[in-house]
Amino acid sequence: RPLIGDQQVMLLSEKESRALLEACLAELSVKEKLFVRLYYDDGFEMARIGKLLRMSESGVYAIKSRVAEKLREKIGKRGATA
Repeated sequence: RPLIGDQQVMLLSEKESRALLEACLAELSVKEKLFVRLYYDDGFEMARIGKLLRMSESGVYAIKSRVAEKLREKIGKRGATA
């Protein structure tokens, strides 16, 4: 369930990747953080997450897209400064 491209991840060391991910996750909204936990850590399906968050399944997909875009932006900024 990758959110970002493999090439971007390969450019970072494991320590850098972990620090970058933690920094990005800290900037997410409460709902986005909960989505990440339910989808990536707990393996819940979008429909189930929608029920838990009391929102439509399409709304959950929108959260996933926002989270992915935030990760891509943060990694892109890191690459531009490296």
